[in-house]
Amino acid sequence: DAAYPLKPQRVIADLRRAMTGDDVLVCDVGAHKLWVARLFQAERPNTCIISNGFAAMGIAVPGGLAAKLAHPQRKVVAVSDYAGASGHLKTLADQFPLHAEFRLRWAESLANAGDVARATEQVRQVLLADPNDAMLLGYYGTSSYSSFNDSNYLRFLTAVEALPSNLETDTRWAAGLAGNFIPSIFGGEKYALVDDPEPFQKVAQYELVRRYGDSYLFKNQLFLPLGLTFTRYLPQDQFLQLSRDAKEQVLLATAILEPNEQAMAPSLKRISVAELESEFAASSYPGLVEQRRASAFRLASFTQNRLEGSVRLDQDSILILQTPFSPGWRAFQDGQPASVFRADIGLLGVALKAGEHKVELRYRNPWLLPGMVTTLCSLLLLAVGLWRWPRLATARPS
Repeated sequence: DAAYPLKPQRVIADLRRAMTGDDVLVCDVGAHKLWVARLFQAERPNTCIISNGFAAMGIAVPGGLAAKLAHPQRKVVAVSDYAGASGHLKTLADQFPLHAEFRLRWAESLANAGDVARATEQVRQVLLADPNDAMLLGYYGTSSYSSFNDSNYLRFLTAVEALPSNLETDTRWAAGLAGNFIPSIFGGEKYALVDDPEPFQKVAQYELVRRYGDSYLFKNQLFLPLGLTFTRYLPQDQFLQLSRDAKEQVLLATAILEPNEQAMAPSLKRISVAELESEFAASSYPGLVEQRRASAFRLASFTQNRLEGSVRLDQDSILILQTPFSPGWRAFQDGQPASVFRADIGLLGVALKAGEHKVELRYRNPWLLPGMVTTLCSLLLLAVGLWRWPRLATARPS
């Protein structure tokens, strides 16, 4: 079948013809695993290795290297996709420098497994001169790759209509607020590095800083810091009924709360859509930005599980941080616990009292303690079993 794009059946058949019976194929986890398991005909034992059982992702690249070390005279093929291979790209780049042309071809071949336009750009950025993968760059101790976004983050993106569709695959490769100029202000975007400068040149809030080859660096002059405070809220059901443009404005003017969240910050004033529309008619985006900056959270230090800073408030407020809510977050105002809850559909909210305060947020995996208890109980059961087994064995009649 000479059809293009190539069909999986054709790829597997060509791969089988290119390999001898002694050559080794190591297959990662993904949709391609089903095609390999179904169609690839192994002629010798241990020549087609597939991750089964718990089906752990990421076996292909290290498994292929191990197979080659064990059998240097054989051809070894690793079948993987971007998610399975990306966890090992930094190690490969450090230990085995690759020629740029080979890197580009590898990126394009990986991209053929999914959305060609986005996946090619993603992998090109990782492999070539502009890496943009948190794990590869080691952002704040990140030690693993996940192709799935936080569920509260997806709730927020869906509410502001930043996801292109309701397809599950779009939630994996969600670009967030990138390219949405007004939500990017709310999201704290300070700089944008882009290949196509034209859309940014047409928007007054972006200033060209410098050109790097085919890439352009713009500064968002209306950027907002991490952590915005609000003294008012709009009920979530009313927010969801607004148009996309109206939602973008509302995010800069007020908090969005569900009924159970409203009880966590009882001092906040409820505002109506009509009141907001009246305010917007007499204001501008630069004016809204200045209001938010005046009472914003002043970040002093941060690590991967702690944020510290200060805030000055004229009245009781809610602090909304542009990061997904998680029950693992705890907040402290001047050393005293403060209420933490979900706000703006899926973001992190903290109730604060009026005045000037030191604010600290700490994160601990909510499953850490249960996991440790489970592990300890398992070890105790194992120790009891090992202690009792010899006695049970000797007590049996011969």
